Amino acid sequence: MASYVAKASPPAATYTTLGTAPNEMTVNIRCVNLDPLNAITVRLAISSAVVAPAMPAAADWIEPLDLVIPAGSLLEETAVALVAGETVTVFNSAPTAVWRMHGR
Repeated sequence: MASYVAKASPPAATYTTLGTAPNEMTVNIRCVNLDPLNAITVRLAISSAVVAPAMPAAADWIEPLDLVIPAGSLLEETAVALVAGETVTVFNSAPTAVWRMHGR
């Protein structure tokens, strides 16, 4: 059973804190592009502390910068290990992205 849930529909071009791990855990992170016609780009980082609205450090990225998610498609990272206090930061090029993180 999932013990941690965070979700967000961030505005475009804004670094947003999706969530901070309260303890050691493994999470799945999903981003859905709700736009049926246009691709978007996304960024996903894990930092030792909250950095948003600033850009995370280069070593914090877990996906290539500006990864393309096609129209009506998704990105899913599974079994991402977090230690207590680590923060997941997201960024999307359009407001059509919906992010969700769950784990135990």
